[in-house]
Amino acid sequence: MKIILAPDSFKGSLTSDEFIKIASDVIKEKLPAAEIVPFWMADGGEGSLQALSHELPLKFYSLKVKNPLGRRSNASFAMDKENAYVEMASASGLLKMRKNKPQGFISTSYGTGELIKAALDRGAKTIYLCLGGSGTVDGGSGAMKALGAYFKDSAGHQVLGSAKNLSRIATIDLNNFDSRIKDVHFISLADVINPLCGDNGAVKVFGPQKGLSPEQLEIVEKGMEHYAEVLKKTFHVDLQSLVSGGAAGGMGTALSLFCSAEVTSGADMILKLGHFEEKCQNADYIFTGEGKLDASSFQGKAISRLVEFGQKHHVRTVAFVGTVENITPEENGLYRIIALKRPEMTTDYSIKHAKTLLEKAIEKFILEVKKD
Repeated sequence: MKIILAPDSFKGSLTSDEFIKIASDVIKEKLPAAEIVPFWMADGGEGSLQALSHELPLKFYSLKVKNPLGRRSNASFAMDKENAYVEMASASGLLKMRKNKPQGFISTSYGTGELIKAALDRGAKTIYLCLGGSGTVDGGSGAMKALGAYFKDSAGHQVLGSAKNLSRIATIDLNNFDSRIKDVHFISLADVINPLCGDNGAVKVFGPQKGLSPEQLEIVEKGMEHYAEVLKKTFHVDLQSLVSGGAAGGMGTALSLFCSAEVTSGADMILKLGHFEEKCQNADYIFTGEGKLDASSFQGKAISRLVEFGQKHHVRTVAFVGTVENITPEENGLYRIIALKRPEMTTDYSIKHAKTLLEKAIEKFILEVKKD
């Protein structure tokens, strides 16, 4: 029997490494003849570089950059020959805020631009940008400023990149924009397809989780609409046609326009870079997992891609998840959904005992498989 272990992280309770170790130990004990194939899954959010490091010979570089609140903080990127991998969450993520409190109204993506610049300094010819986990809603203006773009108000003064300042931007001066960018292939890895503006856009959908109050949501949405008009005049592009333009608080739009970035699914690219399809050959099961399984899990995110590969190669996909909401395995192509949190448990209890709960759940499933 061949079992592929391809979990995403359970935020706040289990890492992918921990899932793989627990599952491997149980399988080795209960099915000693089984072939175990680990695969560190991610979808372009935080943890993506760590996942890729298990499949690619990455070399990591650390440096001090501006965090979302403008303070100098450690961040890193990775390289493999002339390919660079930048994780936005490392420089401009929600977890970089003081006490993890999101402050999207004033936060900036400037530090991500500094990481891109550092990758260019290292000779990168292709740069993969992992956009998940960002803590900013500045339309990517901070990052582009770090790369030499000047955002000016009506008086010609430079405007700092933040959601708060979007409405002040009158013109964009690209005379000092990093000239190396035109010769580099940028690839944005996104797990959402939202546009920049509107009811399904970067602000209204993701603003609340980045700390925007109801009043600030209205202010920033108007600012983003104004910013979109300035971008349209500068680049002569219909922004509504940009795929994933609203990803990472509008960073998707900035990368597409300023850097001519190609946009692709983060999960798809990580599966491709890690040669996941080859690993599916002759497999019997895919064990995956994440903290919460709901309808959004099947909108281009990691688990939906695993299911597609499983169906293509006739491999049964089993999802071990913290909680599940209004999802049945049959309607989403899963063989089984196994929730670690039972109805009588509190959330705190299930998080605290996640390792033990996962171990018991996998052991129970393996014993069922043995009976069959």
